[in-house]
Amino acid sequence: MSRITFPGSLFLAALSILPAIAFQFGIQQSWAMFYGGTSLIIMVGVAIDTLQQINSYLLNRHYDGLMKAGNSNRKSNK
Repeated sequence: MSRITFPGSLFLAALSILPAIAFQFGIQQSWAMFYGGTSLIIMVGVAIDTLQQINSYLLNRHYDGLMKAGNSNRKSNK
């Protein structure tokens, strides 16, 4: 677990100070803050959550189709 946590925490720390570094290189402050660390973390989190919800929906729909096929076979055998 520590092998995953430490690099992840370093990445998040670097991402959070990215706007200050970008501002030092002459990028406008409004652009640097808009695409700053916190907003990037939020955007990535929302994207990952959306993909997980889509995957869950598709998986649930796949199993619902299997369950309906199984039920119809049982009814036809009776």
